[in-house]
Amino acid sequence: MTLSHELNPIPREYRRMISTSINASLYPNRLGLYHQAGRCAARAGYAKELLIANCVGGMMPPEEIIRRPIYSVMSGPTWHPSPACI
Repeated sequence: MTLSHELNPIPREYRRMISTSINASLYPNRLGLYHQAGRCAARAGYAKELLIANCVGGMMPPEEIIRRPIYSVMSGPTWHPSPACI
């Protein structure tokens, strides 16, 4: 469930509705992708915190970007799992 006032706390209803709709549509896709990325990194021996680039020029932990996948849109390089990680 995506709550518009948490995702995009601006007074305009149209912008909040659009961003909330996009966020909700991306959620199922990103949920598995970022969980899988974390597992793959751990299997490869990466022991530090995994951070993912966001669209506002920063980094977010997977749990945060899974909750708000709209922040991953146009955020730079994408990750495609290798067969060894699946």
